[in-house]
Amino acid sequence: MSLTLHNGSTFFQHSTNRYYDGRLVIDFVAEALSLPYLPPFRRLKGKSSDHGVNFAVAGSTAIYTKFFVKNNIRVGFPFQSIQNQIIWFNKFLEKQGCKGPLSSSPQCKALLEDALIWVGELGANDYAYACMVKSSVSDDTVRKLAISSAIASMQVALLQKVMKYVVVPGLPPTGCLPLALSMGTNNDKDDIGCVKSVNDQSSTHNAVCQAKLQHLMKQFPAATIAYLDYWNA
Repeated sequence: MSLTLHNGSTFFQHSTNRYYDGRLVIDFVAEALSLPYLPPFRRLKGKSSDHGVNFAVAGSTAIYTKFFVKNNIRVGFPFQSIQNQIIWFNKFLEKQGCKGPLSSSPQCKALLEDALIWVGELGANDYAYACMVKSSVSDDTVRKLAISSAIASMQVALLQKVMKYVVVPGLPPTGCLPLALSMGTNNDKDDIGCVKSVNDQSSTHNAVCQAKLQHLMKQFPAATIAYLDYWNA
């Protein structure tokens, strides 16, 4: 007889409703800053959290969900986009008395002035879903839409609210992930044994993302926008 434990049982000693059993990057960030782990937004249920909130959704995309529906990219389970997370983010701000794109209320200033916004990897799931169903949608299209959707969302939801500290990670070598390795071919390997075409895809994505972020840095000079280089880490 075998017993399947809920994800979270190994480290947290309780179910976390995550895809993973251990900690995520944001958990290590919280530890490094001597903060409690960030509660998921959907678990707040009207409560406040003065040390931060996690709006992330496992498997979410940078491109809006309707794009995948329109192109018949279905992977057997529902997923959400960054748009949903931005909606939750704005709802959270409104409950804290911070309304409007350029609110300067005392509540808003106190909440946002020194806040650190940690954005998840932009686009990894978008590429993966298109690949899983062998979609005819090109990598260039996914890259353009993923980055433009995410950057636009950040600009409106974060930077126009006078956020000062934003961290945006690039993609890691996604050709080394189990999904890519399971779908790759023997003649599509790079010098470290990973899927070359997928790693090339991520490398190009990172270059475009950094160029877009440079533009945002010029547009919002008062903000500190940091690119987190997972690729070369």
